[in-house]
Amino acid sequence: MTTTDTRPTRTEQYDDEPPVELVCSADTLSTTLEAVGSVVSECRLRLAPDGLGISAIGPATVAAASVELEPAAFDTYRSDGRTLGIDLSRIDDALSVAPRGPIRLWLDPDGRLRLAAEGLEYAIGLLDPDSIREPPDLEAFSMDGAAVHTEGETVGSAIRAAGTLADHLTLGVTDDPALVAAADGDTDEMSLTVPESDLEGLERPPTEPSRSTFSLSYLEAIHRVLPDEAVRLRLGDDEPLELAFDLADGAGRARLVVCPRIRRG
Repeated sequence: MTTTDTRPTRTEQYDDEPPVELVCSADTLSTTLEAVGSVVSECRLRLAPDGLGISAIGPATVAAASVELEPAAFDTYRSDGRTLGIDLSRIDDALSVAPRGPIRLWLDPDGRLRLAAEGLEYAIGLLDPDSIREPPDLEAFSMDGAAVHTEGETVGSAIRAAGTLADHLTLGVTDDPALVAAADGDTDEMSLTVPESDLEGLERPPTEPSRSTFSLSYLEAIHRVLPDEAVRLRLGDDEPLELAFDLADGAGRARLVVCPRIRRG
């Protein structure tokens, strides 16, 4: 793990406004970073003038994440467009003891990210962004299947049930159409069927059944960050699974992708 050089440079010795300053609720920050943390432990934080963005891919190239927050998600959003390398566990440690009110983050002249909430203040060392794996373009993943709108709790129920007897979960869409989930262990099996009438919406329903099988180790990590309410799944036949949901009351979006574990003949 490589940290940035913390010696201040002439351009960083500012006396007035820091080049990066964000103020938002603790919930917005933690929910956003937890979504990415379900896939990686380190990431590049892009602070563009038009909003915050993170894209990351796991070390095994099985799971990927992308989150975006518009300036409207913040009480204060100011950035000169730089990219920071962050260790998510360090920020998570700070947030775990911070009050649940507004959180202020800014870049100090020593090149550290400072986090403050109601008198509590952390100075967090940053990583060299170039030492962190190049983030993916999620559009490069083949995801041409049906888009299923359902509740996160429905997805969570299927993952939890599968975890009692197997290490994988098969998700698919039938031509009825219906969302289906299934898993089988050595002697036991489970299945869940959600008909179209119980879904929030369905786009591009398949003309014939399609399904893919995924490792529960990845799905369980992602399940912990899904909201209970609206989630969009994109499902195809032996294709990656995309789970998408809103952040910050609609001022942000998260997309999580998991590649199939088992290819069927």
